[in-house]
Amino acid sequence: MQVHSYRINKWAHRTFTTQVLQASYALVFGPAQEGGQDLVCQDCASVIAYPQMFYTYAAYAKLQSPQLPDDIQAAPGEGFPEIDVVILEGNNEQYSDAPGTTLPNSVVVFQLVDPGDTGTQFEDEANPARYQTTANDSGVATIPAGKLVAGQKPGNVTLQVTVADDVAATFPAVVHADYPPDGEDVTVLNPNNGISMNPLSEYDDSIVFQDAIPNQGGVRGKLIHVEIRQNGQLVDDPNAPYFDTGTGHVFQWKGTTGEEGRLETPNLWSGAQSGKFQVFAYLDGYPKRNAPIELDVVGVDHVNPAYPQVTAIRNTDVVDYWTVTALDSNDKPATAQRINFTIVQGGNVDATFLVSGTHQAEGVSNPETGVVSVPALRVTDESGRFEIHVADGSYKSLSTIYVEVIDPQIPSSVVFDDAPPDLKNAAGTILKEGKIGVYVYIGNPNPNPSDRFISGRLGLSIEDPHNTGTTFNSGSPLNSYADIIDGYAKVPEIKLGGNPGTFTILATVDTYGLHDALPLQIG
Repeated sequence: MQVHSYRINKWAHRTFTTQVLQASYALVFGPAQEGGQDLVCQDCASVIAYPQMFYTYAAYAKLQSPQLPDDIQAAPGEGFPEIDVVILEGNNEQYSDAPGTTLPNSVVVFQLVDPGDTGTQFEDEANPARYQTTANDSGVATIPAGKLVAGQKPGNVTLQVTVADDVAATFPAVVHADYPPDGEDVTVLNPNNGISMNPLSEYDDSIVFQDAIPNQGGVRGKLIHVEIRQNGQLVDDPNAPYFDTGTGHVFQWKGTTGEEGRLETPNLWSGAQSGKFQVFAYLDGYPKRNAPIELDVVGVDHVNPAYPQVTAIRNTDVVDYWTVTALDSNDKPATAQRINFTIVQGGNVDATFLVSGTHQAEGVSNPETGVVSVPALRVTDESGRFEIHVADGSYKSLSTIYVEVIDPQIPSSVVFDDAPPDLKNAAGTILKEGKIGVYVYIGNPNPNPSDRFISGRLGLSIEDPHNTGTTFNSGSPLNSYADIIDGYAKVPEIKLGGNPGTFTILATVDTYGLHDALPLQIG
């Protein structure tokens, strides 16, 4: 028989499994004497057993939420916050060769240890000190918010996380008194009012809290928790405001008070996300002793509609005709910000956004210019008026576009703006969009806007008989288009050639056979 021996070099909890194989065998007892047949026992029953050993490292658990064990706390009679732990195989900090992989769908038992008889328990459980659940596909086991309820007596309790009869982790929890007996409290020293910031900016002042006891002054050496919250919850969005501690975006910070009980936070930065937040400070062990500072990240202070009063043809679709520019409080473009549009019906006149089929839609301002187009909409077959209300991401009203719905029109003429640019020294430069305009009228050329063809598409082309090299920067080199908005179209950007000579821009409304020409001289 060959014997194999194995030696385990590192100790760790392991689970062993053995398998026993059962079979019948013909056993040979040896050769017969004097040349007879061998002695064989046919179908002798026998059991040959051998262990097959499979082992795993014992599970361990890491706290995922709250981020800090110190935040597993509740006031008497109140529910603890949601507690999430990740179940992993092996503790890499103890065993360098442990896999550290998540263990999905593990059966997890949370065992409550209450040495101080606080009365803390799991709600609606046969054993109020025990709660069993199953980890999800990501290996996360959860105690729902309010499932663990604090008793009426302040004190410390312990949560043991058990997997396969192994204690995977132990976390402290606290039942705290509502208020300190000496009246100790946290207040805001600076700023005096709330904070308003633009996105992606640093707060240009200090944030200072104070811990103090009435008639005794500030208290040194007290631990204060400071969090960034939104709607009462700790934020976890990388685009939300954060403290800059040099270690990345920090939404949850704590520090110890110094002279006169003062505590100054790290520098506060706003993220890309606009909205209303709080800088929320509270005394360690007493969350009801808190001092919130309202924080408003104003991504969009106001918007400028390109055309606050516009017209539309009844029973048509309006696509990318109207725009607004989102601006911050310094009149700079508020880029990459969500803008909400709401149609307000006027009498029988109505419209719906094509993207949603409703009266509401949203857009995002251009990441460079802050411009956003009113989403495409369909106008019903009624003449009259309706409104489009423009708001920021929190639905704070910013502006209104007034829409006049009219009967269909037939254009009668196309006329270039009578102020062509001087291109004498412009060879090789760019002629920006809108430097040249075209009017489209439904009657004789007239400055009265009511005589303009309100919407449609204008065809544009370049004729270059002198080979100046002039081209459009959009569309094909010699052909492009522009939208007619309230009877006016902006000629797209043109790259002027480097050779002197004359070129001509042609504007046409092909459906009606209308056109006009504008010759321009380079050099």
